[in-house]
Amino acid sequence: MSNSGIYKITNQTNGKFYIGSSKHIDRRWWEHTNDLKKNKHKNPKLQHAWNYYGDAAFDFIVLENVAVDKLIEREQYYLTTFAPYKRNVGYNIGDKASGGDNFTHNPNKENILSRMTEANNVGHMHGKQHSADAIDKQKQKAIGRYTLSWFVAKHGEEVGVVKYAGRNKKLSDRKINHVYDNGLTGKKRGPMSDEMKRKISEQKKSFALRKKDFMVDLISGNFSGSQLRDKYGISLTSIKRYKRELN
Repeated sequence: MSNSGIYKITNQTNGKFYIGSSKHIDRRWWEHTNDLKKNKHKNPKLQHAWNYYGDAAFDFIVLENVAVDKLIEREQYYLTTFAPYKRNVGYNIGDKASGGDNFTHNPNKENILSRMTEANNVGHMHGKQHSADAIDKQKQKAIGRYTLSWFVAKHGEEVGVVKYAGRNKKLSDRKINHVYDNGLTGKKRGPMSDEMKRKISEQKKSFALRKKDFMVDLISGNFSGSQLRDKYGISLTSIKRYKRELN
């Protein structure tokens, strides 16, 4: 049997996968895992998923044993058929077979990174402000939300009553740390000061200029959340959100 062929690496947790080809398919899995464990894999999408889900989540199978001169042709067939280069499908970088998915030397590297960055910006309000009309609409929508009448109107009387009781039960069971006192207990914070608004705006503008570098560092997996926070002045909560959006 030929030692060359097409293989598939599957994340059993979310079903996403990577398809590749190799002249020495029995050695290729070792090469992948060796680079992934060292956090030096050239495919940032696969590396990030490996770091996030752990090695136990990934499975390696041979899809087809193929003669060396047919590798590219068959790899292209699988890429076209299953489209693992799509963000919600898999971890391949491009849609063209090349005998290896090398991000570092990929001729479309900047394009790929740009698309990933643009995807992360969808729906974000960086550098923007809601109009007074939009704010008023949101306030009006919030009136009466999660009350018993709200649940009944949304789900019907029988289901609404059950959901209302279930939500109140979850709220009452929450473990809240009442020991920590931030000094604001019982005090009205009032509107945000113009100075604070200015600082936040400057932070967002500064980050927008460095976001491309941030995404490269995030994808590389070489920095901890705290290191990224200190380097780019972005909260850990935001960093976790960007990580989730890459998966």
